[in-house]
Amino acid sequence: MLYSYHVSKLPGEKVQAELSQHWIDFFQDNFGEAVYSTGNGWSQMNDSEDFIHDEFRVVFNAKNITEAELQAALSNVYLEITYENLQGIVEKEKVYLDKFLQYKE
Repeated sequence: MLYSYHVSKLPGEKVQAELSQHWIDFFQDNFGEAVYSTGNGWSQMNDSEDFIHDEFRVVFNAKNITEAELQAALSNVYLEITYENLQGIVEKEKVYLDKFLQYKE
């Protein structure tokens, strides 16, 4: 599974993004001890840059996990974006990941 997002911003704006649950914990919590998962990733969240980027690749055994089960579990996982514009107005948004699942067997 590849999880990746990219957010652009103007100089002086502030953007933070935080995933509600780490991927390794997600698989353990939703599919039990029998699911082996491992992953790695990289993140770029630097206020002096005009973007943030986060990417994480997870390899897991999906032999007994259906698309419906994965979709249901992802309905509780979200990326919370906090945005502050140049006038200092702060907005928060939660983006639920079940809407973006592309399941391939």
